[in-house]
Amino acid sequence: MVRRGNLAATSRALASPWRLAWVLLTATSSDHGCVQFMKIVVVGHGMVGHCMLQALAQSALEQAQVTVLCEEPRAAYDRVHLSDYFCGKSAAELSLVEPGFFERSGFDLRLKTKAVAVERRSNRVTTADGEALHYDKLVLATGSYPFVPPIPGAARGRRRRAARRP
Repeated sequence: MVRRGNLAATSRALASPWRLAWVLLTATSSDHGCVQFMKIVVVGHGMVGHCMLQALAQSALEQAQVTVLCEEPRAAYDRVHLSDYFCGKSAAELSLVEPGFFERSGFDLRLKTKAVAVERRSNRVTTADGEALHYDKLVLATGSYPFVPPIPGAARGRRRRAARRP
């Protein structure tokens, strides 16, 4: 069983969305030994977050209410091949979510919903519109930002000058 503060178990769980789903599933017992109804809040809905949701859905999780907060206006899509959109690939072709996934799984996807605060002591996430969501397990799957090396002038934008030729 994973306990709060068990950093080694948390690190192993985050190494794979499948392992994270397993940790969520195996940490549902109460102190009295009976399974509780668990509330899982997932902040972010990118590739890894959706992969974790697929793992939860395949596990036939029945004792959980899963709420997914996605700041973007559309569900998870293939950001790696996003440039293909400009070559004619449709948004539906880039989607990582198969049609009917959220209806079949019973997971609640909330698009255009930004999480603005996490209150760990009270196990609560607050959204930009002021809604407070209680959670038993919180998954932060917000993605990452690319590393920009400290190159002089990088912060000014991406202006390019034509090279002068003799």
